[in-house]
Amino acid sequence: LRDEHVVVPPPFGQLRREVVEDEAVIADRGNKRIQAFNSSGLFLQAIGKDKGKELIQSPIAIALDHLDMIYVLDGDDKKVTVFTPNGATVAKFGGETVFDKPVGIAVTESEIFVLDKATSEIKVFTKDGKFSRKFIARGSREGDLYDPTSLAIRDEIELIVTDTGNK
Repeated sequence: LRDEHVVVPPPFGQLRREVVEDEAVIADRGNKRIQAFNSSGLFLQAIGKDKGKELIQSPIAIALDHLDMIYVLDGDDKKVTVFTPNGATVAKFGGETVFDKPVGIAVTESEIFVLDKATSEIKVFTKDGKFSRKFIARGSREGDLYDPTSLAIRDEIELIVTDTGNK
């Protein structure tokens, strides 16, 4: 990891967002939903409930792919939920046996990356939620992770991780 590529996330518990063309898609942890707004700030839609049932408990990170599918990382449920741009649930995977403390998510055209803070692992899944591989980098040397907090992908090939533990 190079210092000039470090992305600092907002403080834990604040809104996290992704921008797609003229829309902002926001993970609203306090209200247990995802919200979309246009570039003028006009509310477009909320995702997270179906017939009164909450579909996500604690959305702590989101990512959008090239088809505008919305990948929501639920910190309490320890799962990834995938929604269509219209808010329909298409997949859900993960759970207590897969993640200890998931904190970040990023997607490429073909894969889903989830950052697990407790184990300092980046777990990689296929688009249909099947585990593919993991990167383990716990430590204090250059390239190691000690207290990772967020994850991003640049140009489909460069993985960027924010780590507040290694200084």
